[in-house]
Amino acid sequence: MKIGNILPQPNWINTDSEVIKILRFPLIFVIILFHARYQSVNFSDAGISLKDVQLFDNVTFFFESIGHVGVPLFFFISGYLFFYKIDKFGWNVYKNKIIKRLKTLCIPYFIWNTYSLLLLLFSTIIFPHYLSGRHDLFVHFNVPELCRYYYAIDGNNPINGPLWFIRDLMVVCLLSPMIYFCIKRFSFLYLSALGFLWLFKIWNLSICGVYGFSSCSFLFFSLGAFFSIYGKTFSLLFYKYCYINIFMYKYCRLFCKNEFRILRIFT
Repeated sequence: MKIGNILPQPNWINTDSEVIKILRFPLIFVIILFHARYQSVNFSDAGISLKDVQLFDNVTFFFESIGHVGVPLFFFISGYLFFYKIDKFGWNVYKNKIIKRLKTLCIPYFIWNTYSLLLLLFSTIIFPHYLSGRHDLFVHFNVPELCRYYYAIDGNNPINGPLWFIRDLMVVCLLSPMIYFCIKRFSFLYLSALGFLWLFKIWNLSICGVYGFSSCSFLFFSLGAFFSIYGKTFSLLFYKYCYINIFMYKYCRLFCKNEFRILRIFT
């Protein structure tokens, strides 16, 4: 007897929204685990680092591996909800969506980056000897430098580093008409091309050095949009091919971590 015949068969009508609600906390948790793998902390007077402790390294590597699925799934969910129950994606729909994202994404993004910036300024005044001086706004203050703190400082991240996800999400939301057009006209070619560029890291975090245009955000946001635009039930697909999906994603991540690289023509 097959296992599928024993397990209760769920009703797939309107299950996607329930799945999204259930996944929110676990996804947040695995992202925290992803950032919890610290190896540069040295034990006092021991002369070894945490990465030399095999058990610690194995456990944290396991959690880090699980954490890799968190950000792509959040982009997927965001793309799915952005186009959810939209019959025709026109200017009025786009305008209303962007206004809502200004409230839920842009304003919190600005507030928390401002908080981090003020914290840095106060630290520069009160504890200057604990800082490197590399980001001293009192010395290097100008408008372009200030904009970099809010968008991308020291590479990919804004001053409040974890908010790179919100920044990239705002970018794909702004470019949603282009994504909608590509999915409606040539979805297979478009998604295949994004998957190829992401898998082989030809396109990684930026386009021509401009950050906020990551392949991860465009690929998984577009995948979520595809399911929503065409009325596909992703929970049914994931249920039927759960183990295959997990294996393929982990294989892709391990494959991309190897030294094999194709020239990054966009970075």
